Amino acid sequence: MDGLRKLENVQKIIQMMESHGIVSSSSSTHNASSLRFLADVVLLLVSRCCELDIGAKCQLIIDHVPKFSHAFLEEALQCASEQGVEQMVNTGPLDCGDKIIPIHLKWDPKICQ
Repeated sequence: MDGLRKLENVQKIIQMMESHGIVSSSSSTHNASSLRFLADVVLLLVSRCCELDIGAKCQLIIDHVPKFSHAFLEEALQCASEQGVEQMVNTGPLDCGDKIIPIHLKWDPKICQ
């Protein structure tokens, strides 16, 4: 049931993007996978995350997404893979600026508060 609910939400977001002129389902540049990806991004932006409101999330996107390079995303993909995570655990804690996060621990959303 949860999968069906998520699919319904994705479809609603795609319809909203179409009605607001953000995307066009008839456009050859937006295939089903592209539309699904954009809908997932919107759902991520509107989901609850720590203390961030939608305005703060939008500003973070504007400020930081342009800095993401193909090479960075490839490296992030490698880190997100099981093998990459194991390699990171073997190298010690992850330094995230003002917080040191031991990687062997499960992610705790309270860390970002």
